[in-house]
Amino acid sequence: MSDTPAAPPVPRPASFKVKLLALGFALFLAIAGAEIALRFLTHNSYAGAAPDPIHKLRMQNGHRDYIADRHELNAEVPQVRFRTDTRSYILPSFQYEKPDATVAFFGGSTTECVAVQEPLRFHALASELLAKKGLKVNTLNSAKSGNTMHDSLNILLNHVVRDKPDFAVVMNVTNDIGVLEQDLDYQSRMSRQPSWRDSVAWAIQLVSGHSYIFGAIRHAFADSGARQKDPSELKWRNEPARAERLPIDLYEHRLRSFIHICRSFNIVPVLMTEPLIYSTSKFSLDWANMLSLIHI
Repeated sequence: MSDTPAAPPVPRPASFKVKLLALGFALFLAIAGAEIALRFLTHNSYAGAAPDPIHKLRMQNGHRDYIADRHELNAEVPQVRFRTDTRSYILPSFQYEKPDATVAFFGGSTTECVAVQEPLRFHALASELLAKKGLKVNTLNSAKSGNTMHDSLNILLNHVVRDKPDFAVVMNVTNDIGVLEQDLDYQSRMSRQPSWRDSVAWAIQLVSGHSYIFGAIRHAFADSGARQKDPSELKWRNEPARAERLPIDLYEHRLRSFIHICRSFNIVPVLMTEPLIYSTSKFSLDWANMLSLIHI
């Protein structure tokens, strides 16, 4: 038997996980210590201050390429493509490099026309019909489902004026009635403090532009805007008793402001209205109650 003493045990190196935890704990102690020291030694000019308010410009996402399902509307053409350009205008847009005039369109779902074939959306059709008259007219459609006069006013001033249109066609009223009936003002369309939901939504929007997985998740939860509402859901918009309670002056102020801003930027405002399929009168057009057209 050997009398040689046994070698001392070699210490095992700490694992990467242990090192990472130690580093994290050290950083926590350093930050906590600095926070406590600064609370006693300095004055925080931002203590309790709210973050910058945000305002969501209700426009389409730029570079969007969406396939809308409309089989209930027309089984022969069950899907249509809905695309936007780099400026968030619904395609087709900027049809001519040197146009004779540029017309910008504002409105909600009836101006957006998400379930209509791309060349037959009325802003595109207007450009085509004017071309037959020898006029080269670019048509820029900035509409989005649910938009109100307040939203169109914001889009005009904060986005569309940059493209210097000659005419601005606006068609807003039914969504305004819904917002004013519910809130009695346009507060829901104004600036607000950001929330964690805003950060998550923005992050998903950013990642979904590069990841098919997140694109599928976003598509699953996104409101396509193509669902046709049951007329019974909107009958209240034609009830006189409710209409009398609406603060119509708030809508009027925004409509007048839209006109004034247009004129300030040398844009000719065009106010447009339309018949609703949910109600008729002696002034209604013959086609007003048609729920679908086989060629759209």
